Amino acid sequence: MRFITEQDIRTTFIQTPFEVYPLPADTRLTPEARQFLVDRKITIINGDTKKLPKTVVVKNQEKPDLELTSSLFLLAVSLMVEADPVLAEKLSQLYQRMQEASSLKAEPEVVEELEDLEITMFHVLLPHGKELAVLNLLQTQLNQMLASEPKDPTHKPMYSEFRRIRCELICIMKKILGGDVS
Repeated sequence: MRFITEQDIRTTFIQTPFEVYPLPADTRLTPEARQFLVDRKITIINGDTKKLPKTVVVKNQEKPDLELTSSLFLLAVSLMVEADPVLAEKLSQLYQRMQEASSLKAEPEVVEELEDLEITMFHVLLPHGKELAVLNLLQTQLNQMLASEPKDPTHKPMYSEFRRIRCELICIMKKILGGDVS
């Protein structure tokens, strides 16, 4: 039995791209070679022209976004705890609300949207610039999650809470900048 490596397939693919890979009889693919084909959505057919099952990669876009946002909240709390314990406690409460929101099943509430706040290099160089940068990262991540909100009505309450949390982050940023929090 002969094994076909990723390098063998890569070389063939570079010379002549293909959408179907016929696997000769008495040969096997190395795991890397199989992954190369799967990543490029190339159909693998064995010697007797029977299709081999493809490896299916299931992507859950919502979960990684929640995990990343949770991690950003934890980072923000850890950075703020010495500089501003009150702000760290507020962020900790928002983190808890976000965790609880991921399991909300109630009716969504209308959330008033606040005007976006653009944080620039000027703001980061101010005395509380580090805090502003972290809060800006958090609200940007929440904004991206909201932009990819699924149409499924069961997720509406969770995203309504995320909107409220994002608005509170913007209010905190405005307060740090000494602006009017409306």
